[in-house]
Amino acid sequence: MRLTTSAHGLARAERMFADMVGGHQSNEEALLDRLPYVLDLLAGVTRTIDRESKGQRTDAFAAWWSSVDRSLGKSLTDIRNSELKALESRSRLSQTTALSVKATDYPRMRVADGDTVTIITWQFVNGPLNGESVIPVLKGYLDTLGEVLRDAEEKLAQ
Repeated sequence: MRLTTSAHGLARAERMFADMVGGHQSNEEALLDRLPYVLDLLAGVTRTIDRESKGQRTDAFAAWWSSVDRSLGKSLTDIRNSELKALESRSRLSQTTALSVKATDYPRMRVADGDTVTIITWQFVNGPLNGESVIPVLKGYLDTLGEVLRDAEEKLAQ
């Protein structure tokens, strides 16, 4: 069975995540403007799977769904609420600059020996994700949601 609304929600979350990291990682205001929306879309995928599957659940789906860990989605909702409703930032920009680097120390970047390298990362602050890097956590959750959606559709077909 195809969960079309859930698939649409996941696709939208993927697009908004790509927009957020594609051109806005180094712009604090732009990233913070997009982050609550991305968080809400991500957390909404499992809510939509839950709603969309009601009345169509197989025994296989019911057993599997009760075992799916949705705690990260709840944490993301809490962060979203702080960011959007309370205007309390639960993420911060961390920037490090290295002078006169060796190119071999940065194999994934196009740098030459002697260049200056600035690396920008975002970290969650406070709460259960304190200290975790925002972008990798969200990317990992996006990947997990894709697997959850595929498993849900498979279990509903059994």
